[in-house]
Amino acid sequence: MQIKFKNQIKILEIGSGRKKVPARSKVDETFFVITESNNLIEIRKSIYKRYISNGGNPKYWNPKEFYPHITIGFSHKDIHYPDVQKSLEGSLDKRFILK
Repeated sequence: MQIKFKNQIKILEIGSGRKKVPARSKVDETFFVITESNNLIEIRKSIYKRYISNGGNPKYWNPKEFYPHITIGFSHKDIHYPDVQKSLEGSLDKRFILK
């Protein structure tokens, strides 16, 4: 299967997230550019259809649970969903202004 999409990504804002890591007695932090891309969502849906057609279990992956972003830095390691929702609603960082 060939997927042909001309990807368009809209840059929205800067986001960040934190997660306490008890094993290290530290707080990990991640920083990212929050983006929007309907094309990336369509690509994920196409991959999901292929996954299901090849016997994949739908309860293990939801293509709609997706927060397009570009990671720009982190303190120890990148943190992802469900610990950090990389969206305007979940993690907008007002310390930074994107110009």
